[in-house]
Amino acid sequence: MTDGETASTLHPFNASTIPARHRAFSLSRILAITSNTLTELTRLKVFYVLLVFGLLLIGSSVFMAQFSFQQEFQILKDVSLGAISMFTSLLAIVATARMVPRDIEDRTVYTILAKPVPRFEYVVGKIAGVLLLLAISTLVMVAAFL
Repeated sequence: MTDGETASTLHPFNASTIPARHRAFSLSRILAITSNTLTELTRLKVFYVLLVFGLLLIGSSVFMAQFSFQQEFQILKDVSLGAISMFTSLLAIVATARMVPRDIEDRTVYTILAKPVPRFEYVVGKIAGVLLLLAISTLVMVAAFL
């Protein structure tokens, strides 16, 4: 080293040339994973089968009994709310059980985690996608009930 040279001028990778590290928590990455999960889950036939079966059960509860208005309304409410609860639970189980293994099978998890996406954000995005799907299906069934 000569008198005018410092260690930073000799080494090309000083603090100013090192790229900034990615943010530890990014809502945009989670939203991207959430929207991808939602589109993947809505393409599953199981989702539509469960949703149609739930809607059919809610619709058929009107014809189950010919009682007074109060009794008929109580039966309609019990059957419909039970169907919403049961099919939302089944949909949650099916969606979460297929979520990560399908990504591993398709090798998309390796591509996602090779990028600067922490595992925590990946899991939160997947769970948020499932919760969004459950909210949409619950709203559809509640609209059919009303």
